[in-house]
Amino acid sequence: MKNPFPRLGLCTLALCLLASLAFAAPPPVFYAVISDTQRPDNDPLAEFAVAVAEVKKTAPDFMLMPGDLTNTGSETQYINVMNIARTLEIPVFYAAGNHEGPIGAKKYRESFSRHTGQAPWIHQVIGGWHLIILDSVYFKGAKLQHEGRVDDEQLQWLRGELAGIPADAPILLSQHHPLNFPAIQTENEDEILELFAGHNLLYTLTGHKHYNHFSRDTQGVWHIVTGSLSFTCNKKQCGIGYRYVSTIGKDLWTAWVPFEDKTPLQLLKTVEPAGATSVIVDKLPLDKTLCLRIRYSGRGGEVTGGGAGEAPVTTKGRALTLNKAKSCFRLTLPPTTAPATAFFPLPADFAKANHGRLGLRLPPTVKVERVTLYSTNLTWEHYPLGRGEGPAPTISLRTPQETSPVARGAIPIVAIIEGISSATPVSLEIAGQEVAPEAKGLAVVSFRANGLQSKSHGFKNHLYVNGQFVTAIEPDRNVTQWERLAYVIPGDLWSLAATPVVKLTAGTPMDGTGANPPENNEDYSVGDLVASVDGILLGDAKRSLRASFSIGDNSKKTTTFLEYSPVVPIKPRKWRLLVHNWDAAALPPGPVTICIRAGRATTTAKILLK
Repeated sequence: MKNPFPRLGLCTLALCLLASLAFAAPPPVFYAVISDTQRPDNDPLAEFAVAVAEVKKTAPDFMLMPGDLTNTGSETQYINVMNIARTLEIPVFYAAGNHEGPIGAKKYRESFSRHTGQAPWIHQVIGGWHLIILDSVYFKGAKLQHEGRVDDEQLQWLRGELAGIPADAPILLSQHHPLNFPAIQTENEDEILELFAGHNLLYTLTGHKHYNHFSRDTQGVWHIVTGSLSFTCNKKQCGIGYRYVSTIGKDLWTAWVPFEDKTPLQLLKTVEPAGATSVIVDKLPLDKTLCLRIRYSGRGGEVTGGGAGEAPVTTKGRALTLNKAKSCFRLTLPPTTAPATAFFPLPADFAKANHGRLGLRLPPTVKVERVTLYSTNLTWEHYPLGRGEGPAPTISLRTPQETSPVARGAIPIVAIIEGISSATPVSLEIAGQEVAPEAKGLAVVSFRANGLQSKSHGFKNHLYVNGQFVTAIEPDRNVTQWERLAYVIPGDLWSLAATPVVKLTAGTPMDGTGANPPENNEDYSVGDLVASVDGILLGDAKRSLRASFSIGDNSKKTTTFLEYSPVVPIKPRKWRLLVHNWDAAALPPGPVTICIRAGRATTTAKILLK
């Protein structure tokens, strides 16, 4: 076989091999995910049977079912699900979902364990990966909640398990309710995720929403919410189906399998090298995406494949690299004592670029049992794994602004920091000196807004406190996406009542009555209604931070204002108000630099004191 990387000499290949052996990566894993199979007692679960039969053909390392196995937790429903799941000849791991809960807080765990043969929360090591499954079913008193929470008993167990896991060992966390979802689905998610500080949690995989959602938090952890096999809550995005996931080193590939795709992975050819150092496969379809599966064991090494051409540039920590033409690749196989499955999609035009031919060069340090090629219509998404690689927080300095001089004296500094956790370090510097935020004597009202069209529509949206007008809400621009706003409130207004009342209006006159006719109403939404008073964050007990409310909807029965009373101490997630009452009375006139840091993000503003 011709060397697909002609520019690489033996020394270079040897160095690449040594580098791959030094890279502490776990063996690869390839598995299937089927979630939310919930159906009534009399439903034969035909879709589940078809999906399991298809999964069985691909022989993944295991299957994960992240909750809502049943519809109401009945004996019949469990029997129906398990009769099909047990036809698989691979391990299956289960999570309990809220639809397992209707039989009661004291019964659902016993029933779950009896039918699945698994505890409600487990820690399992698979090929070097630590799979942790939690039970996020939440009862408030005796009432089952739709959203989730992980109880204190599990958190204590989790602390103990994590104490025995090496800091660099890769971890996959699964439960039913999503984590890091825009509308919070797991009440104490921050508490859960913070337990993994100092550990190598790389991604979470959950269900519950009946559609697909991907996000990455500030720590670099990916959060995959997978769709359902019973019904979908977002038909435009996906129908019913299941999922495949593959990881090799720091690369993760995943594909959603629509149920109507009856041949998601079409077997093309299987080759057993039997000690050979090269494999050639001819007559590949030119119009299909190819997936390559290598079953191997040994010390690991570099597999090269494709046609001649420019060699890939090695990317640190990545298992797969391609040349510019995407006609040849280099794959790092991590060492493994037990047989492991490396599964990955090749570029869409790979077969065409190589005239329907695939050549593989195998390292002598790897014992390849089997090479399998599939064709597929599936869309494979790639996600680079690694903590510390997530998006940086965003910082918005609301006041003071650089555009106009600021009078010396008590100057409120208000900033909104988003995309953080409670563990994210935040600091404030004024004129090069770090100061501790101090907000005594300062009140700030903050909320999220979406849909404000003040500039384009000429509407007047106002903020009132205790019946007194404070300010027009962003009167000179449009806010068409969710954005957090914050306004300083004069101290005398806030002290007018023991329980202050904040009112937001839509297209209303100065008196704040909401009396304008519907045609003058503005339709916008608000959420996260909070106030910072003396540095303490307060919310309204009647209005959850998770909820949003519409103000004005251009109808005859419109509500053109919203009132709330922030008096209950709260702790918002994923964002923070930084509030400081800066005493600049003794400073001379001139420019002063304000610097705010949050994690890897920094915002600097130059303020002119007059």
